[in-house]
Amino acid sequence: DYLALSSLDWNGGATFDAGKTWTEMRFRGNWWGFSYAGMAVEPGVFFGGSADGHGAENLDLYVTYDNGKTYKHFDLNHPSWSPSYTAYIDPRNKNTWFWLDYRSADRGQSWQKMNNCAAIYTHDPKTGTLYGIGGSSPLSTQV
Repeated sequence: DYLALSSLDWNGGATFDAGKTWTEMRFRGNWWGFSYAGMAVEPGVFFGGSADGHGAENLDLYVTYDNGKTYKHFDLNHPSWSPSYTAYIDPRNKNTWFWLDYRSADRGQSWQKMNNCAAIYTHDPKTGTLYGIGGSSPLSTQV
């Protein structure tokens, strides 16, 4: 029922009721958004990246807990041309979130860069093993 759609040249959107209603992801508060790797977590809670403009060199991360009324900003200075634009939530621990090569263990309150992991893509529903990419190689890990 939850979905976030990011858009390179516009703001993204998040829905928490299977698309009946949408909230615009205005990470920078502008009509344009340059949003990357958005994730809808639960009603009113979503996160994603945003660039300063088209062709900008760096991405910052934004998290909202109040349906986009306010955003917590993380100046991660992440290169905008990434091998992967993904966001993911650990299905075994809903407090653990992933955004590109960063990990949060506290529902987005703080973020740490992961070592040798460019992104988490999916998981094995039987074992809970997370799968991603480490540099240019596939990676399975219990991050």
